[in-house]
Amino acid sequence: RVVYQLEFGFSLSDSNNNAFNLGSSETLTMRNTFVGLAGPWGSLLAGRLDTPFKSSTSPLDLFTNTLGDSASTTGFQNHRMDNSLFYASPNLAGFQFSAALVAGGGATLDGVSNIDSDSLAEAYSLALIYTRGPLYASLAWERQGADLADPSDPEIQKAWDKLRLGLGLLDWRSMTLTLIFEHWDHAFWGSDHSADLWQLQAGYAFGNILLKATVGGNQQSGNYKILTSFCCDLYAENDFGFKTWALGGDYNFTKHTKAYLVYSDNQADALIDPVTGGSSDALDWRGVQIGLSHAF
Repeated sequence: RVVYQLEFGFSLSDSNNNAFNLGSSETLTMRNTFVGLAGPWGSLLAGRLDTPFKSSTSPLDLFTNTLGDSASTTGFQNHRMDNSLFYASPNLAGFQFSAALVAGGGATLDGVSNIDSDSLAEAYSLALIYTRGPLYASLAWERQGADLADPSDPEIQKAWDKLRLGLGLLDWRSMTLTLIFEHWDHAFWGSDHSADLWQLQAGYAFGNILLKATVGGNQQSGNYKILTSFCCDLYAENDFGFKTWALGGDYNFTKHTKAYLVYSDNQADALIDPVTGGSSDALDWRGVQIGLSHAF
């Protein structure tokens, strides 16, 4: 059979953080959007899709899409990529395999033009998942080729390899316990940069309430080439790292609608301003979030 999906995100504020909506705004964004074929042999899809690496641990994150999730706090690498060719196998005795090839299309991961990004497999992603009752386990690997990095950066030398392991006991006697571990080689496409990331989450449900907590860390070695996300160019020296924790609670009005409250605290080693030589605490942050979620 033919399968397809058109999925969009609608934001009440500009994703570029233009508080007064000056210049271009992006209140409507494309999410997982694809066309493909499906049958007893599995699914073959083409379009814009979450990578198998990202999807492999989605059920293990009790804080998904909040200030406490694994990407917002610990820095786990979760990508949704254009030009993806994606295959997912059927469930075979609890096992499911998925794989994706990502064509470069003359662009980088950050949307910068790079004519050398022309391979049909500038990135590829693999995942194996096993489920049995409340037990969930996953193993995933992903490679992002060097041409997916900004070509103007002289530090870019190697493909960025990532390995992720996920383990979980899900909704067992009202309890959930999950662990995600991730290792990077040639992180941020540098020649000598590696990292180890981990996050432990726990939840307990009673009645309509879910109480949850998480703690994690990100330890990197080798020179961290550059950070530009906040205000300026910032560098991290060798053995840079940060630790995070978060507390939260959900109140389920129905099976599909919930209110939630999250507090997150993140503490990082100091960053270096290459111009002044001074230190910056740009990666130290904490926040409170309250929200209402409805799943269709």
